[in-house]
Amino acid sequence: MTPRELDALVAEKVMGVEVSQPDGSSSGYLHIREWGEELPRYSSDIAAAWSVVEKLRGEEGFAIDLTSVGSPTSWDWNVHIEHPTDEAGYWLGTAKEAPRAICLAALRAKGVEVP
Repeated sequence: MTPRELDALVAEKVMGVEVSQPDGSSSGYLHIREWGEELPRYSSDIAAAWSVVEKLRGEEGFAIDLTSVGSPTSWDWNVHIEHPTDEAGYWLGTAKEAPRAICLAALRAKGVEVP
């Protein structure tokens, strides 16, 4: 899955917005249909990824833990998401980049399995 495909999936499944390509182009430019704004780069921009954290934490009551794991030569980010009233347990996203790990965990928390 390309970063922009992941961004579009997060926008639709987590943030609740519809995504489209203007004029059916295949340029990779994506925008939020309702506002015509460029789609945030949730999977690569920490500020955009943090808006995902704030939505899940603030609006939906999820607890979110972000940690780095590994050794000085190889670090990964683990994002652990848990909902206090959901008996399903927790969801985990792991990646080299924190924004991507946030996106993976957020999608899993919303019931979307991604590789």
